[in-house]
Amino acid sequence: MTRHRDEEGNRLEPRTRMRKSTTAPVPNLLAYRTRRTLTQEDLAKMIGSNNSAVSMWETGYHDPSFRIIRRLAAALQVTPEDLRFGTPNFEEDAPSQSAEEAR
Repeated sequence: MTRHRDEEGNRLEPRTRMRKSTTAPVPNLLAYRTRRTLTQEDLAKMIGSNNSAVSMWETGYHDPSFRIIRRLAAALQVTPEDLRFGTPNFEEDAPSQSAEEAR
């Protein structure tokens, strides 16, 4: 068993804060959520979770399970692969051909 305190009750090591995950399993979550103009609370209700969990996933403090990633993808109307690996590319944000032709 690991000892966390000495005989006098003092901590052997300082308390640690939560650490960010080294990988972000859903790096595009924030981009897709804000593009759909959803709040963290709205998205959480859609997938049956809470807004603090969504915040943790967006910041990388917790990794959602693949089941949750599938729910997130369905709620955001993207594929799980787009959510995990894709680059958010919103067609309406790209310059249109007619705008380029006008030049």
